[in-house]
Amino acid sequence: MTSEIRKEVVNDIKEFCKKFGINQVINEEKRDEISAEQYEKLKFPLVFYNLYIEDAGNPIPFGNDKYCYDEEIQALLTLESREKHNDFDMLYMFLANTNATNDYFDERKHQRKIRKVYKIQETPFNFMGRKYYKQVLQFSYFAEHYINKDFREE
Repeated sequence: MTSEIRKEVVNDIKEFCKKFGINQVINEEKRDEISAEQYEKLKFPLVFYNLYIEDAGNPIPFGNDKYCYDEEIQALLTLESREKHNDFDMLYMFLANTNATNDYFDERKHQRKIRKVYKIQETPFNFMGRKYYKQVLQFSYFAEHYINKDFREE
């Protein structure tokens, strides 16, 4: 996954979450750097995200000297909050509605799609004597990008 596409996926996740009242989005890799006191002071609800490349795909001819790749990036979102929220349910429905996400991405130079949206778990947990709620959602983010025959990104 190129850093440009990774940055785009992260920005899209932040924008999606913001639409549904979730303003704090943190890379899962940073979780270990957050102390217990800092965690208590975070603005809830918040989302931790994790990205994985599922399948880089095969080159598909596109035009005379360009190729199209479909990269499938798996995004795992973990919503944590102090009380039950329906914001994550609304985000799930938005992502699962392929027309809404395709309309959102049609403004891009290159095609972007979201598919395979799943709710994985919904569990309460205790931390430092307080009850929290956790919901996990997974989806596939497909990134189509173009390169020339010399395999330099445009």
